[in-house]
Amino acid sequence: MNLVPPSLVRHLLLLALANVAVGGCSRSNLRGKVSKSADGRTHLAIDNDQGGGCPVEVDYKLWHAPLGVASEVTPGRHVIRLRCEGRADSGLQVVLSQGDTLHFDYRGP
Repeated sequence: MNLVPPSLVRHLLLLALANVAVGGCSRSNLRGKVSKSADGRTHLAIDNDQGGGCPVEVDYKLWHAPLGVASEVTPGRHVIRLRCEGRADSGLQVVLSQGDTLHFDYRGP
């Protein structure tokens, strides 16, 4: 039976911990980038609305903030969707933690 040398295990563990520490500053997801807000509140910014042809809704209410401008929202689950005539869009769900700022990139239905 071959055992892994303790020094190799120690090095791999330190590498894994360093990766977690560096990745904690900001994180990306499939639809944008999440970072910690400067004021500790939770914010959402819509950075891309597919050309502005359809109004953006957040939690089934019209989103009034200009593109790229973060507005305060409550932490938790939110539904973001485009409201286009003749096109069904059930929206996308995002979950924001307290103190997160999500810059959302609406690239598709």
